[in-house]
Amino acid sequence: MSAPYRFAAASTISHDPSHCNGCRECKRACPVEGALSFDEGSAAPRFDRTRCIRCHACAEACGSDAIGSVPAQTDRPVIAAPGARPYRA
Repeated sequence: MSAPYRFAAASTISHDPSHCNGCRECKRACPVEGALSFDEGSAAPRFDRTRCIRCHACAEACGSDAIGSVPAQTDRPVIAAPGARPYRA
């Protein structure tokens, strides 16, 4: 990931469990202990939004496009790094 903060001010994490393949790459990529967890027997992660720093490492690591970013509700202008690609559901 080129800039760990590139989406932080302007977006939030979205998750579609139907696309999740259970690989847990998102958990391995997440730099914050406890921001992502898995219930026993569940393939899809659970997000703790109070711990998530919105670095989007999980979205970058997700190979099945189950995790992405969506624009946050804001009245501030959105500024993204050159080459940043928006998530499309």
